Parts: sequence; C-alpha cells; structure tokens
Amino acid sequence: MGGEKTFGPGGYYHTVFERLLPLSSRVPRESPSVAMVFVLDKSGSMQQREAGVSRLEITKQATIGALDLLHPENRVGVVVFDSDAQVLVPLQPVTERETLHRSLDRLTPGGGTSIYPALVLALEQLRQADTMVRHIVLMTDGLSQPGDFEGILARIRDAGITVSTVAVGRGADVARLERIARLGDGTFHVTEDWQLLPSILAQEALLQSDAPIEEGTFVPRWSDGDSPFAHGLPEPLPPLHGFTLTTAKDGARVHLVGPSDEPILASWRYGLGKVVAFTSHGAGPWAADWVNMPEYPLFWSQVVRWVASPASRAGLHVAAERNRDDMVLIVEAVGSGGEAESGLVLAAELRNGEEGQAVILTLDEATPGTYRARFTPGQPGVYQVTLRPAVNGQAAAEGTPASSAAAAVYVPYPRRYGLMEDGGDVLVALARLSGGRVLAEDAALFVNDPQSRWLKRSGWRAWALLGLAAFVAGLLVRYSPLRWWTVPERAGGRRPGKPGGLPVS
Repeated sequence: MGGEKTFGPGGYYHTVFERLLPLSSRVPRESPSVAMVFVLDKSGSMQQREAGVSRLEITKQATIGALDLLHPENRVGVVVFDSDAQVLVPLQPVTERETLHRSLDRLTPGGGTSIYPALVLALEQLRQADTMVRHIVLMTDGLSQPGDFEGILARIRDAGITVSTVAVGRGADVARLERIARLGDGTFHVTEDWQLLPSILAQEALLQSDAPIEEGTFVPRWSDGDSPFAHGLPEPLPPLHGFTLTTAKDGARVHLVGPSDEPILASWRYGLGKVVAFTSHGAGPWAADWVNMPEYPLFWSQVVRWVASPASRAGLHVAAERNRDDMVLIVEAVGSGGEAESGLVLAAELRNGEEGQAVILTLDEATPGTYRARFTPGQPGVYQVTLRPAVNGQAAAEGTPASSAAAAVYVPYPRRYGLMEDGGDVLVALARLSGGRVLAEDAALFVNDPQSRWLKRSGWRAWALLGLAAFVAGLLVRYSPLRWWTVPERAGGRRPGKPGGLPVS
C-alpha cells in the first residue's frame, strides 16, 4: 500500500522489504538544490559488532547508500566525532564519490562522544552553501558530553539549516537527540536495530531531495489490457488523489499508471510467491472515490486470490504474459523440497505449429527461482515451448535429463486488433452522424420504441395502379391470337362440339 510513510518516505530503500517489491523507492527526477552534512559517531563503542559487522562499518555503508540517492548536482560533506570533531569530507558535489569512499574507508573507531563541536563544524560547512535546502543528519549510539546545544541550534536555525537525529542502540542519548531534532526542525529516528540504519539515512536523503509524493486528482489508466485485477471494474476508473512516486523494476508487470505513466499498481513473482504493490492509499483521502466504488471489494478480492494461489509442485512451470505487442515467457523453477531453484541457465525453444521455424530464447533470472524472456511473436497461435539447459545461448540437445520441460503457450492477436479504448466515443459519433440513437441498455434493442405510432397516409395511387394492371391483363386474355387455352382432341378423331359433326380428316 502507498502513503506518506511508505516506499521512499517510509525508509524502504536498502531493506529486505523493498527487495520483495516490484517497485523501487529510487526515483530519478529533478530535485531542488541540496547541501547535506552527515555527522557520524566514531567513538570507541562503534567498534562493537552487530551480526558479525562493526557498527562503524554499518554506518559507512549506510552513508554511501544515502549518497547514491542524492541528485548528482547536490553537495555533501561528512563530519566525524569522538571526544573531538573533524571535517572528514568538506562540502563537495555528490559526483566526487571516490573521494567520499576513500575518506570513509580510513575511519577507525576510538575515543569518547562529544556532539557539540561536531554541530559547530557542520554549521560552518553549510553556512556558505548557496542551495535551497541545507540539512544536517546526526547519528550516534552513545551519551554525549555536555555543551551549549540550545545556543548552537539557535544559530543553525537562524541560518535556515535543519537538523535530523538518529539514535541507534540501547546506549544512545535518546532524550538529548530528540530535543536536538525538535529544536532543529528536523526528524528524530530511534532504533535498536543497526540493520535499519541504511534505510533511515536513505529516507533522510530522499526526503531532502524532494519528497517523492504526488498529490492531486487524476484518473488512473490500465496499461495492461489483460490484467487479472481489471475484471468487473468500471471504465473509466474513479479518480485517485495522490500516490507515492516509485520506479518499476525489471521484470515487474505494471497494471495501472498515473498521469505521466508512473506506476500505480504493479505485480511480479518473487521466488515461489507473488507480490502486488499499490502506490496510493488502500483506505484514506487519496482513495476516497475508490472506497465508495461498489466494485472496490471485488478489486481487492482479485488481488488476494492472485497472490494466494496455491504453490507449484516441483519442476519447471511455464506461463506467458502479454506486454503490449510482445510476450513475456515466465518460468518458475521449484525444487524437490518446494524451494525456489536459483542459478539455473535455461534456454527455451519456441515453435508455432509443426512446420513453424524454431526461435531460441535465453531466460534471465529476474527474481530467485523465476526466469523471464521477452519475445515478439511472428503470428498468433499456440506455441510449443521446450525448456532445456542453455549451452552458449542455445538449447541443449534433446534427451538432456536435468532441468528440462515442455509446455504450450497461447499467443493472442496483437492489441491493435482488439477493441479500441475509445470505442464508446466512436460509436456515439457514428450514431450522431447517421441520425441514429445510442441505446443505453441492451434490453432496449428488443423493446418497442415508446415514441412509435400509426400514421395515416392516402393510398388511392396504389389502388389505381392495381386496377389498371388488372384491366390490361383482362384484355390480353380475351383477344390474344395465341389461343393457348384451346382444349386438345379426344380419342376417336372428333373435336368436342355439336352432335353429328363431320369427322376430321
């Protein structure tokens, strides 16, 4: 479900949850000019390990991941602190990634925790930045030494700079960090799970680059005419009033799009499961008109049925989906234990009929256990598909025992031969031009027109013509020289007539 706290704004980026989704939180778009300074804790406590990785290493990777979400024209700097503070990376364009990476790699933990001098250095870095947005992100896991925090935050606020804070771990100074974020007009994040730090920093980067949310009324459009979720829904659909910006991943099937073809509803297969993502509200202001739609329960019931379809048995399972005029061949590989079988190298041989020319496709693994290949069919019909391990991009010879299967897929006519999306408007125009009417209901075809009535017309011309024709026919019968009505002679050689007539010679 979409919303103000989902996808990018919800910190999905670089999380396991986003890997499951067919949509990415990363959205390439124009953004306001931004200058950000990351203030990072490198005190002795940062050498502790979480899931086999040091806290400092997690912080480095989280910072690098956040940099990847900033626009290339934005500027970024890094200030680090322990008992003292130093500028590790002066404010510079995000494109200087190698410099940023090398500087972060040199960091080593040690010392105490003193936040105040780090905020002073961050202010000095951002004070002269000529950008629309200037922002500080402060991260620490410990208790800070005292300092004039209210004074430095007043100076930061007067300079038009905002401050967000991240308290990570059980030893973090939660109360102080929450107050810093409140006085700095920023956001306060708190978590005991270090694995969430990358998504928190990514969320800060996305929100400062421009909140990836579009609010406004629009009518979503079906981009997929064969969507399993479109059955029984009205056309056009009711309007939506907002959505979260996302990008469709490779292999995702986008069903509904927004005003500029942004994904609204998308699905894909991940491993042995299926995932559907909807970027607007399920029940909220953005979807108010959808909630009032009588078919709204039908829409979600179709989504649930598709996602909850039973798991496949072991083997290779072939399906095909239409994507505009192309077809996408989808193969699910299920192991003997019901697990998704990854790492296969598969080729598919497609043949339309016994005499059709074979087409060889190499399938790519889109998600664990799911393999895909796109092709443009030469003609519609039933295609025989043979799956075998690929050898140099070709299907292996017949008889190969491992990972082989055969199936048939139906390729329909191209979409350009289907019903026009604006067919209703065309029919209305035809009725108007021809002087006809548009029947609102099918039943109207078989119901007498309530406007019909008997009309009185004079018929003397027809009767006069009929009488004249009868008169002419009578004359022809009476005076015709052909005498085709003469009665034939009787046996004995006499014509019928008067008695005693002479025999005919």
